[in-house]
Amino acid sequence: MTVTPPFLIHRPYRVVSRREIAKDIIELHFAPIGTPIPAPKAGQWVYLEISNPDGKPWARSAYSIANSAIEVMETGIVELAIKRAGTFTERVFTLQEGDAVNLQGPFGAFIFDQDAPRSIFLAGGIGITPLRSMIREALKCGYGGQLFLLYSCRAQEELAYVEELQALDQQSDRFRFLPICTREEEGSQWGGLRGHITNDLLDQEIPSFEGAVCYLCGPLNFMEAMKKVLQEKGVPKGNIRMERFQ
Repeated sequence: MTVTPPFLIHRPYRVVSRREIAKDIIELHFAPIGTPIPAPKAGQWVYLEISNPDGKPWARSAYSIANSAIEVMETGIVELAIKRAGTFTERVFTLQEGDAVNLQGPFGAFIFDQDAPRSIFLAGGIGITPLRSMIREALKCGYGGQLFLLYSCRAQEELAYVEELQALDQQSDRFRFLPICTREEEGSQWGGLRGHITNDLLDQEIPSFEGAVCYLCGPLNFMEAMKKVLQEKGVPKGNIRMERFQ
């Protein structure tokens, strides 16, 4: 008899809360109906499957878990942050509290390394999602290294979790958060940095790259640009971890 691995089983979940966290981005909280997915690692992802009214599967898509692995294990809640982009997400945006879905997973090798002396997170757009999971995990599990997050979006309204991340920056002397907007015009309400993540900016914000593990997540062109900058700084290829997001 063939036994299906637990992470491949489709597990029923129910939406227990939803909120808008940025322009065209919602965060959904899912609670298990019965047996939950196996314990994830920070940075991993799941398939979200939506069914038709007759109960037959309609479609599925992959999303990184947004809360920490510790939080998933303690509460059973899986948080997903989803950006409106195409037919599947239009359906996701109609989900309301009480609606049922299936989750399958967790999957992925883009996971947090707790042994690195410092961790550098470079996020583009909705790519913040798995990095938020890792940062929350690090701050909850007693990680002893330094954490640096540089988060790039086109405009202030597209920055997800910005207030939460700013609060974590204030609360922890081990975490530094720097949001950057690439297309905010001078004179707008945005009071932070404008432009792109550059070699000079990294030197200004991060005192040392020695032993650092760097996590990149966002559009492919963003990650390739960040990878090039890090390689120019001498960061070993094996210490540059990437997860592509659109």
